Amino acid sequence: MLVNKLISACCMDSGLMNAIFKHKNQHDEDEELIDGGKVNSNKPNLLPGSLGQMMKKGKFTDREMKYELTTWRGLPMKARRAAQDLGFDQEKWDAKGYVDADYKHWWDLREDERHAVEVLGWEEDAWEHKYENKSWADLPALQKKAAISAGFDEYKWDQDQWPDNLNKNWDDLSLADKQAMSVLGWHKAKWD
Repeated sequence: MLVNKLISACCMDSGLMNAIFKHKNQHDEDEELIDGGKVNSNKPNLLPGSLGQMMKKGKFTDREMKYELTTWRGLPMKARRAAQDLGFDQEKWDAKGYVDADYKHWWDLREDERHAVEVLGWEEDAWEHKYENKSWADLPALQKKAAISAGFDEYKWDQDQWPDNLNKNWDDLSLADKQAMSVLGWHKAKWD
């Protein structure tokens, strides 16, 4: 609260700060921010007006990363409900535990399970293949951005040559590499 007042008193009248706080992403209403608030949400953010809310984590939103790097407390309510529908609770989610759906192929998921994993950002190509079944030319733009961020280029991707920075255990990857690989559908259990 005090931080918000200080930022408002010191900086809110500047043109730069006004421009930052007026910026809205019109294309992705589920874009997750540092505190779990949403740019295009009618719900109040936890710390309204703070600079931290307007800054995204890295290059990708939590939803684009399938919430794989998000703690239970950081999940928006819709994602938390989807996780609960799959059988997660805070302890299991934060410990990166497993639920029944984790052991199923996409086509074997029940309708309610598929809906829940879709809310969490999953789609069939990420769930089943981690996009490895796609050529560079066929990669969707977001996944291509993630692949580039992780060190791939067209040749490496199409020749299945992994960049040296990815030849590590999950816990040893940089945060940026974990974020990029999460967009492609990787997480600790599938990686290690």
